[in-house]
Amino acid sequence: MNSRTNKYPKVLIVTHNAFNLHKNNGKTLNTLFQGWDTESIAQLYFIDEVPESNICKKYFRITDMDILKAFFRLKHPNIGGHPFQISEEINIETNVIQENRFLTFAKRLNGNILVKILRDFLWSSNMWKTQSLKDWLINFDPQIVFWGVGNCAFSANIAYWISKHLYIPLCLYYGDDYVLNANYGSIINRLQFKRVKYFHDRNLNHAKKLIAIGDLMASEYYKVYGKEVVVVRTGVDLVDHSIKKGNINSQNIVLSYLGGLHLNRSKSIIELGKLLRELQVNIPKKIVLNIYSLADVSESIANSLNESPLHFCGKVYGNDINKILQNSDILVHVESLDIKYRRLTSLSISTKIPEYLAAGKCILCYGPSEVASIKLIAENNIGIVLTDQDSNESKRNKLLQILSSESERYLIGKRAKEYAQEKFNRTINNENLRLNLLECIQSNKVIGIGV
Repeated sequence: MNSRTNKYPKVLIVTHNAFNLHKNNGKTLNTLFQGWDTESIAQLYFIDEVPESNICKKYFRITDMDILKAFFRLKHPNIGGHPFQISEEINIETNVIQENRFLTFAKRLNGNILVKILRDFLWSSNMWKTQSLKDWLINFDPQIVFWGVGNCAFSANIAYWISKHLYIPLCLYYGDDYVLNANYGSIINRLQFKRVKYFHDRNLNHAKKLIAIGDLMASEYYKVYGKEVVVVRTGVDLVDHSIKKGNINSQNIVLSYLGGLHLNRSKSIIELGKLLRELQVNIPKKIVLNIYSLADVSESIANSLNESPLHFCGKVYGNDINKILQNSDILVHVESLDIKYRRLTSLSISTKIPEYLAAGKCILCYGPSEVASIKLIAENNIGIVLTDQDSNESKRNKLLQILSSESERYLIGKRAKEYAQEKFNRTINNENLRLNLLECIQSNKVIGIGV
């Protein structure tokens, strides 16, 4: 075992997405490793995108295009992927843009099962296992592999190979669930899922530590696999904002949604907008639901998201997000009611939930009752939830309750803030992650085979 006793162990993160300040998976990584020693963290990732991080500076990127070029023996300076420092961002971004143009059609087919099978086949050729990658790994000299569990076999195989090759432990991180609630669909889908699950289960049995984003995720994986799963929540900085009692906006009641519109969440927002529109006659102030999202939407969806009281505001970043949170009367979270998508989100905690809680505002959730994000709000009485278990009359009454009562919104927001302080303190959660990774390294008994 490596004898280094650095406070921050050298962690190699293996995920599909790069570190990012705004997008869900990458943003979660930025939060989990906030404060980490920049010399003790590196990432191997597989999507053709540019990292955004003030934490991780060392990267190795291998994309589908790299594997295609290697497979067909095309001459290319970055054949099989290449390492870079974050200071090379401009050059990398240029390369990403060129590849995106070439792969636009392929990306549209990304949801096609045959494309996924072909993708895994190409990666199984081991064209990624280059001398450049081996040299980069040896140069960084990680003490542990932190693999973000995904829905592709190839990333599982790469994380496993690195662990065995370098004689270092493997840690599995579950930010989303791709195993217990997968959508099978066709026979081909089922066969592909069995293949992905096989490699996941192999990694799980090999892993020295399992970490999950929330309690429900952890408990469900423990039930199935009988292996301890540690909960490390996506924490937030609990800046001591004073919670304003009374309505913030003199003319309007402002609801704000900040988040993605994928997984059919736009449909749920439109349904909620219809309910609010019907209730406007009962509320003297104008109801406005502002929608902020990085998503690019079609013209038809954009039109639907601009039907009163909805207002699609587009992209928002950085400090503007905090201003929106603080200037809102109600913060909205939605999940899709469609069976296909509710299975995918059933165990995941949305990255926006901790931020909403820390803002100390009344939270309104709309979606399935069994989804983890909505269950967390409902079971801890830290927001109002409208679910498929509610009748239309019940939904209307719950909405009227918070739309008409400023004091009720204040009390709900106060409870939300207290819950965030107890469960989502970033310093506490990140220290929990650090200690668990150190424990994993110290108890490492991996028998490496070397390749």
